[in-house]
Amino acid sequence: MEVGSLVRITTAGVPVFRIVEIDGNTAMIETVELPDGAPGKYRWPTEITHLVPTADDAAD
Repeated sequence: MEVGSLVRITTAGVPVFRIVEIDGNTAMIETVELPDGAPGKYRWPTEITHLVPTADDAAD
């Protein structure tokens, strides 16, 4: 995984996120698509070990 990769949080995750920064074992992620009526995009940190590539990103 690298900056720009599309990921989910765990294999059961539904929302798709983009990695915007990596610092050691921590990735800063932000939502890619938001449901209607949801507030704007925001970023937050999570451990890289929690992330799995989306099917689209894994094929690359």
